[in-house]
Amino acid sequence: MGQNNKMPQNNKETPKDMKRQLIYLIIILPLLSLFFTIEIYAQPGKPILTPDPPPKPKLPPRSSSRIKPAGLTTVEYTNRYRIIYYDYTNSKANLDETVTKLEDLVKLASDDSVRSITYQFLGLLYLHGRNDAGKAEWAMEQAIKANGYALVEISFDNKWRQMTKSRSGEYDFEDAGRGWLKIEPGRVTFTDLKSQTLVNDKTPASLSGQQIRDVSKTLNSAYTLVKITTDNTKRPYFFAAGAKRQVEADLVIKLIQKHVLGKATAQVRR
Repeated sequence: MGQNNKMPQNNKETPKDMKRQLIYLIIILPLLSLFFTIEIYAQPGKPILTPDPPPKPKLPPRSSSRIKPAGLTTVEYTNRYRIIYYDYTNSKANLDETVTKLEDLVKLASDDSVRSITYQFLGLLYLHGRNDAGKAEWAMEQAIKANGYALVEISFDNKWRQMTKSRSGEYDFEDAGRGWLKIEPGRVTFTDLKSQTLVNDKTPASLSGQQIRDVSKTLNSAYTLVKITTDNTKRPYFFAAGAKRQVEADLVIKLIQKHVLGKATAQVRR
């Protein structure tokens, strides 16, 4: 019986094969990089924290007047506002779409109550979403003018302590909390996310201009905090606005100095 004298095949790749694979990699790698880049940018961002919308209004009794008021009625306006709010918080609409819808909606407001909450929402989106302090200041000023208040998202220590360095090397509040800062003429108020007033030394954290001794900015690692010292509490208030950026702290201090302390100074001069 004859033996098979064929030599085993050589599995080594030829230079021609290696050149073909190299050309393939040169073509495919940029395409893969582009694909993953598109995928990253297509991911929806996390919605900016916003307060709950007003409750769904009840229809008022029909009026015998045939004169239609300018703009939308409070019921019509509130219903549209709620749709915009829930589309945004449920990620059905992105930040830019929501800003455009709110800017268009506020032009149809017929009274200050609905106008103020719309400007509050816009202020939050401009400041914490777009990092546009100029537009945020304008929107917050409009909210105050409409007999409302400016609203800023804040983080803080529940005992109002400074930030501390953790074992991991990161700086944060030891007993961290989140809430809202409400700025209105002559008063600033700290609340939780459900709009319940916080306390400091068992004292409600709602301060008139006369109770505030000083408002300043303080740096802690890479973060910018706001410090408020008062005449009625031993502990000063340390807190951060939004993402703890300087532009957010600067705007908070500016609004407090203008609307809270400015109002208080005017009252003292009288």
